[in-house]
Amino acid sequence: MFHLKLDGEPECWLASRDRVARETGIWLFGNLRQSQDPAACEVEISIGSSALTLRNEEIVRAVDLLF
Repeated sequence: MFHLKLDGEPECWLASRDRVARETGIWLFGNLRQSQDPAACEVEISIGSSALTLRNEEIVRAVDLLF
């Protein structure tokens, strides 16, 4: 598990996360929380056993689509 800081509006990141999930079937993160930086938010990334079934290319594509 690790935390990722994302610059920008939480609503934009949630919409991007949902789009990635629709297009790839991969759910990258759950809830966002406000960062100490008011212009950013944070997510917690946990990699579970179900990720072992994914190919590296699938994970890379999902992360690329997020940004």
